[in-house]
Amino acid sequence: MTTNPHIPDPRHPRVHDRGRGPELIGTRVTVYAVDDRVRYMTDEAEIAESLGISVDDLSALTAYIADHAEAVRAVTLRLDERDRANAGPPRPVAEVRRRLERRAAERLSTDAAAAR
Repeated sequence: MTTNPHIPDPRHPRVHDRGRGPELIGTRVTVYAVDDRVRYMTDEAEIAESLGISVDDLSALTAYIADHAEAVRAVTLRLDERDRANAGPPRPVAEVRRRLERRAAERLSTDAAAAR
C-alpha cells in the first residue's frame, strides 16, 4: 500500500510534506537536513541551534526519521551525491583543518566567556 506524501502521518503530527520532502510544520527544516547533521554532530542542542529550531522540534524530526529510516536515508544519500557532483574542486585538508580549529577555538572562547 502506498501513502500520499502530502497527507500527514498520524504518528508524526508535527511533520508534513509540502513537496520538498517531510519537514517540520511552520518551518522549512526538512528531515533530510536533520539526518545529515545527526550523522556528523552529536550534541542535540547544537544541531537544533544550527537549524533554528528547538530541541523538542528536533526530537519530533528524529522520531520521524527513525520510523522512515530507509526512505529518508535513500534520499539523503541521493542529495549528498548531487551536492558532490555540483561541488567545486575539493579544498586542501590543511584549509579544512584550519577552519575546524578556528570554529573550535571560537566555541571555547564563547564557553569561557559564558562561564564568567
